[in-house]
Amino acid sequence: MNISLDWLAIGLATLSTMVVGTIWYRPAVFGRRWQALTGKDPNAPANKGLAYGGSFLASAVTAVVLAAATDVAGRDLDLEPLPAALLAAAALWLGFTAARMLVHDLFASRDLRIWLLDTCYELATVLVMAVIIGLLG
Repeated sequence: MNISLDWLAIGLATLSTMVVGTIWYRPAVFGRRWQALTGKDPNAPANKGLAYGGSFLASAVTAVVLAAATDVAGRDLDLEPLPAALLAAAALWLGFTAARMLVHDLFASRDLRIWLLDTCYELATVLVMAVIIGLLG
């Protein structure tokens, strides 16, 4: 199977995660709520270099996987790029991100409101990525 990837879309989708995260975890949006629930400041990780570098790398991996899933969904389901990207993003988020984070948080006995804030952030992130990949790809 030949998978077509648009590297510009992947790069922009990767960068978009930093924008979404900056907005989402602002004190005026959900930052104060997240901090109250976790006791941590989302804008002051213990190791900023590791947090931002690791986040960027993870976002790049997510963008590549989403772009590949979009290409496959578009071909196999005969969808235009934007609907294919949105479908792939929603399916991957639900099946992997939300479900796996829930298992992790249940075993860590974390407040499920943290799970809700974090998984909704992840959904917003992958949907923005999907729009970029769908419009450019």
